[in-house]
Amino acid sequence: MPFTKTLKEAFEGMRKIVDLAEKPDADDFKQILKITLLGFTLIGVAAFALSWLINFILQISGVGIT
Repeated sequence: MPFTKTLKEAFEGMRKIVDLAEKPDADDFKQILKITLLGFTLIGVAAFALSWLINFILQISGVGIT
């Protein structure tokens, strides 16, 4: 069956990637953590600002969300 063969090949490829992967050292981990937290913060601030802006526009137009 072609599906099982391609599935088996996909898992073999994933296993090879995991075998090649290395645990990051402390400095790399801290840098990845800082970048990730910065990304979460920026996305959160952008979502909050967009939510506030939409709510503000709706209140000005008289629709308002209570």
